[in-house]
Amino acid sequence: MDKYARILDVSPQATDEEIHRAYRMLASTHHPDLGGDKDEFQKIQNAYEQILVLRKKADRDKRDKRKRDAAAAARRQSDVTLKRKTQSVAPGTAHGGQSVDRGTEPSTAQQRPATDPQPPRTQPARSGKERKSASNFLTRKLPLQNQTTLFILINTLDIFMTYILMQFGANEANPIANYFFQKYNIKGMIFFKLMIVAAVCVIAQIVATKSIGKGKNLLTLGSILVGAVVIYSVLLFVNKFM
Repeated sequence: MDKYARILDVSPQATDEEIHRAYRMLASTHHPDLGGDKDEFQKIQNAYEQILVLRKKADRDKRDKRKRDAAAAARRQSDVTLKRKTQSVAPGTAHGGQSVDRGTEPSTAQQRPATDPQPPRTQPARSGKERKSASNFLTRKLPLQNQTTLFILINTLDIFMTYILMQFGANEANPIANYFFQKYNIKGMIFFKLMIVAAVCVIAQIVATKSIGKGKNLLTLGSILVGAVVIYSVLLFVNKFM
């Protein structure tokens, strides 16, 4: 961790925001497309990624340790409670420590009235039609599955083209996506776009339960709009960087 921190010129105890800021500053200075040294840029990129990996691992180890400690404390408390209950009740005695005379208790047969036993109630067997309906529900094809797949594919192409363009120095036109890029780098922007895609897919499925046509139109319109953005990105890449 110290070695990678020195490369980025930050303290090992620096916050995530300070690390992101230092990386962006060094990357903008040493990026090969901006006249920087390729090896130096690769060194900075590797240090930045390694710091993120090590920090995530440290956070995960801390969470696991807290869970193990909590589980161990719960087991100890359970053992103590069980031991107290065992010590407070002596075998073969009733309340007050007096022995229970089993011979004076009336038998179960004497207490029970002489009536015909009732047959146990059983749950009615599910019909074959009900079982088939449940099976179809679990295995059936979701509504708008083809449209949803196409929408996800086009958005994946859009994210890929955005990543390629930004590697060559282009700017993100979407102000919200650009905010996530400035704050969390390229991974934050990709996460934001994936969340938008997931939200649109869920909304379309909900709409489709009420009106299949409206849900289909929603996904089709989204695919057309994002497809136009992909085509524009390809043309921009070809004209500017090829």
